[in-house]
Amino acid sequence: MNFADMQEPKKNSSLGFLDKRWERLNAWFNAEWENAAKYLFLTNAGGAVAVLSFLGASKDLRGNCCLALALLAFAVGVILLGAFRAHLVHKSADTYVGWAKDADLFVTNQLTWEKLIENHERRAAIGAWGYIFGYASFTCFILGVVCGGFALFFGTA
Repeated sequence: MNFADMQEPKKNSSLGFLDKRWERLNAWFNAEWENAAKYLFLTNAGGAVAVLSFLGASKDLRGNCCLALALLAFAVGVILLGAFRAHLVHKSADTYVGWAKDADLFVTNQLTWEKLIENHERRAAIGAWGYIFGYASFTCFILGVVCGGFALFFGTA
């Protein structure tokens, strides 16, 4: 249904929904940028501390394959988590811009309400890459814990 074809109460309800959704998407977009900046600072600082701690450890630990694999798994996990955060930033930006464009098209009767909602639901879906980056990062974390635990309890090189 086009905006012009709607009864006045439905028009007001639709405009209210558009405004509320716009506010939520704007807040989401801004939060993703802020979270990405915080994340990058914390992970880089944490990575520096981990590398310095590893280098400061005894020479006997430097040759341990399990500890090297654990450190590699944690590093790859951090990189994948960074890719996940970047994906979310771009996803939120695309959703935000698409919603603004479609809302303008709807109000000028160039897009139906049903198409506006359909486009939004398609844009807002997380998508395969979000799951891949997130679960791969978590898998690296588990691998790092297992390898580190193995080295701690069995001390094999």
